[in-house]
Amino acid sequence: MLFVWQVLPCPAKAGFLKIRAFLGFWLESKKFGISAQDFHHPPRPELSEIPRYPHLPCSLLLYKYTCLPKVLIVWNANIFMKIAVAGASGRLGRRFLLYCIKNNLPATALVRSKAPLGGLCSKIPCTLADYSDERQLKEALEGFTHLINITGSTNTSLSAQELYGANVRTTEALLAAAPKTLERFVHISSIAVYGKKLSGVADEKSPRNADDNYSKTKLEAEEKVIASSKKFKTIILQPGIIYGPTFTDGFYAVLKAIKNKKMKIIGSGKNHFPLVHCDDVAQGIAKACKENVKSGSCFLLVQEPQMTQEELVKTAAAAMGEPEPTEHILPIVAKAGAGATAFFSNLIGEAPSLVPSMVDQLSCERRFSSKKAQEQLGWKSTISFKTGVCEVVKEFLEKK
Repeated sequence: MLFVWQVLPCPAKAGFLKIRAFLGFWLESKKFGISAQDFHHPPRPELSEIPRYPHLPCSLLLYKYTCLPKVLIVWNANIFMKIAVAGASGRLGRRFLLYCIKNNLPATALVRSKAPLGGLCSKIPCTLADYSDERQLKEALEGFTHLINITGSTNTSLSAQELYGANVRTTEALLAAAPKTLERFVHISSIAVYGKKLSGVADEKSPRNADDNYSKTKLEAEEKVIASSKKFKTIILQPGIIYGPTFTDGFYAVLKAIKNKKMKIIGSGKNHFPLVHCDDVAQGIAKACKENVKSGSCFLLVQEPQMTQEELVKTAAAAMGEPEPTEHILPIVAKAGAGATAFFSNLIGEAPSLVPSMVDQLSCERRFSSKKAQEQLGWKSTISFKTGVCEVVKEFLEKK
């Protein structure tokens, strides 16, 4: 039988395997409730994950003795990965959904309302769930193998209680509602947990120094996730300051100042600014879903090389066709001005374009190493700041 198989021409082998795969997967899809999208467009995890699936001995034997393409084995294993994206209606959540659509990852958006997703609802499955309703949340997560937590708020003007509810309570609810089928919980945190005053280049082993309400809640959420590391594999991602399309916080204030020729470099301008493009973060999330890393692992995702504040401002000015800012301002003066702007914006009921915490982010020296993510996740930033800032500038000019 083996001899007959080996002498068969490749097209005949391919046809046989296609029929065998279709019949086998159709039967198992009925048994396990796999969706049509998962069936026809499975993701592609590493071969190291294949031994976890008990239904592969036939395919493994065929691969071992007939030199079949590895993609067949990978396709066979991947069909059972089902990803739930909590916080899918947010800016980063939507970018990750677009990444999933482009790369055929079987993701389902977990949202309170479909309205913020717009046209994405027609391209990807959506499940409604209220994070405060434990029973509803458990039902919504039933059957998923991977849960991505992109929930939370980055609004530093919120009260400590509001930030705690958004960043900690929601994470607790997702951990508590995790189904028995869950294999991985990927949590999106922030570099804010390291504080604004760093000594040298920070990495994942550097001490945490949460210094405001936002960073304290992000750190506490991390601790909740790590505490669940024995129940299922947990992975924490710590992106730098995310920029790109729709990420307007702080960036539009800088671009507006450049356009009005009022932008001033804060301090010397030589401090490093830890940026990362939203699409590079999406890539990191996808890699965290499939790479074989230790449970409880933490990874920094920061664009390299890191730019200085002065380089950032001048690159943005060049992209806008405006003269480069040359004037400097003391950080304390800039912070006071941002505080006054935020105060008057709140009085008239508008969202402030600039707040003191943004001045701190822009003027503090913070350098991070993403070496661990590069080595263990195979992640690296692929979008240069020059390319990314052109996207932001284009969006800014179209809205003005």
